[in-house]
Amino acid sequence: MMRYVRTSRGIGTVQFLVSVLVIALVSFVIFRLLYPYYAYQRVEGVMQEWVKVAVHRSNRDPTEMIEKIRWLVDRYKIPLNPDDIKIEYDPETGVLSVYTEYDVYVEIPGYTQHYHFRPYGRRKGVKVD
Repeated sequence: MMRYVRTSRGIGTVQFLVSVLVIALVSFVIFRLLYPYYAYQRVEGVMQEWVKVAVHRSNRDPTEMIEKIRWLVDRYKIPLNPDDIKIEYDPETGVLSVYTEYDVYVEIPGYTQHYHFRPYGRRKGVKVD
């Protein structure tokens, strides 16, 4: 009968520490790469919510939406100037659109990822004469 003899002590601890380090590194990279998508979804959500409400109003004052986006830009460090947001309304079709574009560069040691985002909100409402 053969018995398992442990030849070196502490190898399990080293393997555990290496595993924890690898998991932490992978989690960090995933967080860094997915964070811009989360921020983009938040900005686009604000735009879509504003368009949903504003399409039925006669007074389409975008200051509330721009202030929310300005807050999101500051909170999530988005490279977006809220003054670059374009708002268009087509009275013939009754379509209200709000959109913008911005670029994000995520730098991880040894690698740079470029993202180009185009958040928008668009909704067809009643025609205004």
